[in-house]
Amino acid sequence: MSSQILIESFCYGNIELFLKGKKINYNDEDLLMRLRENIAKCIPNREIETLWSIMHNIQNNIDVRTKNFFEFVRFLFDIFDKNYISDYTKVSFDNILTLKCFLLNDINYIIDAYSISKATVDTDIIQYYTENFRKELEYINNFRIITTFNIPSNYWVPEWTINYNQNIIKTSNIDIFLDHTIIYPNINYASNMNDILEKIASRLRFLKEHCKDYYNILEEHMYDFTSHVFLYYPYYEIAKYYECFVELSDKTFIPNDIPREDFHGLAVILYVIPLSLSSYILGFPCISMGSLSSKLTNRFAKEIISNKEKYFHNIEEKNKKIMETSMFVDNCANGVEDSDVINLLYKPIKSYNSDDITTIMSNGVYFSFTYPEYDNIWTNGYNPYNREKVPENFIKHIKSYTDSKNNIIRDCSYRGLAIKLEGTMEENFDELVQNIQIFKPTMYENDKYFERDSLINSIFNSLFT
Repeated sequence: MSSQILIESFCYGNIELFLKGKKINYNDEDLLMRLRENIAKCIPNREIETLWSIMHNIQNNIDVRTKNFFEFVRFLFDIFDKNYISDYTKVSFDNILTLKCFLLNDINYIIDAYSISKATVDTDIIQYYTENFRKELEYINNFRIITTFNIPSNYWVPEWTINYNQNIIKTSNIDIFLDHTIIYPNINYASNMNDILEKIASRLRFLKEHCKDYYNILEEHMYDFTSHVFLYYPYYEIAKYYECFVELSDKTFIPNDIPREDFHGLAVILYVIPLSLSSYILGFPCISMGSLSSKLTNRFAKEIISNKEKYFHNIEEKNKKIMETSMFVDNCANGVEDSDVINLLYKPIKSYNSDDITTIMSNGVYFSFTYPEYDNIWTNGYNPYNREKVPENFIKHIKSYTDSKNNIIRDCSYRGLAIKLEGTMEENFDELVQNIQIFKPTMYENDKYFERDSLINSIFNSLFT
């Protein structure tokens, strides 16, 4: 591979994708010179959060037994100090000192590990470190800073934590700039990760424009990453940002049977939600008759996008015919408005999903009820029109149907979608389109952190005792 990829990976990306398990040779003067030159060029005017890529690349390539390593880190810290203000009075993730703390605590941890082994670190190297990083090490000691982070695994929450003076602060944004969210996509989506896809897409656009060689390596992970996103991320994230990835890369996951040119807007929403819900939203009786196929979903999605009013009008007319053919005598006790049978809410019954409509006969007269009326009927046990007791099999039917519908609603809530589906077909459609834009976080508990307590160690003992 070219040296350009190495420079791009180190300055802007995750150098592990380039090194593939190898380590930086800090005795390679030519390499260090090129890294210094490019770091000096790339750091000015960058947002602090984007610098985590450089810092983490050094974290993964610590060599405490080589003085050149410490000289290189000191060079980097000096560049930081020229471009950003190091605030020694506070601890926060918008303070450039925070990046230094994570790296220095890792260095301290490794030095401690060597101190109890036979392969000790040379005294002159320890002396150089304690003298040239005294100010930063004093800052860590004064605030009693402990830095921890989650290591990417099969299922993980990307979270970086700072404990200091009995306080704690966390962020889930750092792994975005290390590309861990793409390389290790199996994320347990945490409550503080909302709009993470927007941030990832923005980073990928930058890399594609400015670091093409590195982006090409990273893009090899795009299919696995986007398929995980599509299958497990909150619907909110998919609805708002998934098209960004479709536009960015041909390797973005798209469900089977959907032409790429059709996968945009409402089609994305109708495909990411369960087929049972998309079938229901499109007006089809999914509970009584089963869900649509992906191909049919695509077909009807195009129709509803083309003309929503016309689409639902056609479904309503079909519902009207179903109602008429299910009544063997022309005698319905519901109210009528403009030739349409209405419910107790004065809405045309034909405007509801046919699964939401139930017709019974009582004393030679038909009565049609809709889903919004079910709760009152089974609670009171009588027909609201004639106050007669409703049949037990009718109660069982509407309870069974309500349970099935609630299961669909509950399944969607696990991915952050809160819906009730108590209205007409068009009202339920509008509810979905509106509510899928609202983030409803899911909390994850018992997160496992990778902890390194680097405060009470040989470095601080030598400095402050």
